[in-house]
Amino acid sequence: MDQDVLDISTQDDGGITIVSLTGELDSMNVGDMTHTFSGLLDDGKRLFVLDLSGLEFIDSAGLGGLVSLWERSMERGCFLALGAQSPRVKEVLQITGLNTVLQPHESMEAASASVRAMEAAFPPKS
Repeated sequence: MDQDVLDISTQDDGGITIVSLTGELDSMNVGDMTHTFSGLLDDGKRLFVLDLSGLEFIDSAGLGGLVSLWERSMERGCFLALGAQSPRVKEVLQITGLNTVLQPHESMEAASASVRAMEAAFPPKS
């Protein structure tokens, strides 16, 4: 795979939708990520963990896209956590201060536990 493209894959892990991003997340393809996430929300998915371990590059548009996903999930009563991140993405989140907003986790397991805890604290309204 060319590293200048974004590959997006999704899988269900016991009710948590894992969204894996591989390659580069930038102004050229952030819309693809947003479109994928919108479809998942429209399908009624509620718990999300983003796997950023395969993301080698992210620019300001990509960072804005992650913040937008987080905001949209909150607005819809859904929960999103950042799981594993590549070293480069971890560094960019720290430099920009977005690690304090998006609160990335060190592992996919920790992120999954976090969204389950959020769901338990704020169950869906009937």
